Amino acid sequence: MKCTRTILLSFLLAACAPGLPSVSPSPTDMPPATKVVPPSPTELPTSTPTEIATGTPSAIEFSPILYRRYLFRYYEFQVVGGIQNGHWLTADEITDDVQLGQAFDIYAPYGLAGAASIVDYGFHMEPALCGIYYVGSDYAPDIPNLIGVAQGWNVTYRPWQELPTDAPVYQQAVADWLLSQGIAQPDVKITRILRVDIEGDGVDEVFINASRFLEETGHMTEQGDYSIILMRKLVGNSVVTVPIVADVYISSIAEMTFPFTYSLANLLDLNQDGILDVIVEVARWEGNGVIIYQVGGVNVAQALISVCTE
Repeated sequence: MKCTRTILLSFLLAACAPGLPSVSPSPTDMPPATKVVPPSPTELPTSTPTEIATGTPSAIEFSPILYRRYLFRYYEFQVVGGIQNGHWLTADEITDDVQLGQAFDIYAPYGLAGAASIVDYGFHMEPALCGIYYVGSDYAPDIPNLIGVAQGWNVTYRPWQELPTDAPVYQQAVADWLLSQGIAQPDVKITRILRVDIEGDGVDEVFINASRFLEETGHMTEQGDYSIILMRKLVGNSVVTVPIVADVYISSIAEMTFPFTYSLANLLDLNQDGILDVIVEVARWEGNGVIIYQVGGVNVAQALISVCTE
């Protein structure tokens, strides 16, 4: 099988370490971004950043990171991991820090959505299927793509704008990037485009979500299939295309791969560095999960992952 999996890691996250290293890597640590012809000024306009922050940043040093993709039994949230003093922690590392009755704030894709508390959990038993932990909550509203953090944890949210998926400039950007990855005749299928100022510097970034699988049952892949999330970012006077996560299939023979499909779920600053983190929902045949990516310039790091791969 020839499957090009591009998940860029500029920071290394190891289960035995308390979090990501504090020193940012040089751009040489990453594959070069795919440069494209600079678009018209309307593609990445400057904007006045709108920042909404909540919580008490100086009083809390630790927060779990919880995720709920949709409403299900006991209003359960998946435990993705946590953050302590700026370091990302895996779910296994925070099992003793999540307690019954613990209160947490809930963020929807549009910002703060309410508060809840943990009403049941199985942290001190065997993890659920595929090693994923869950906690029950008393938060009943049927809202998808929710993030839960410790009550009072300082989270920054900046409003984003949804753009038309058939915009020619982004159709071409995806086609150019897929060509650079070895797909000779890209079949561009954009599912979502979001524009947001992730750094709060007055210049927007654009996130493009696209997936194409000719065989739709989730079993097989063939040449030209892919699932990608790309970031279009202004660097100097040029716009570059940076993959957040990307699986591209170039095998000329159809193969049973049970591929991942990636979807933009939310954009929030969870680790309090002033830059929005990219929350990605992952789905596959009889499996799902969530990955959180940390962005710094054109560097992308996988910060937390909790995905069933069985």
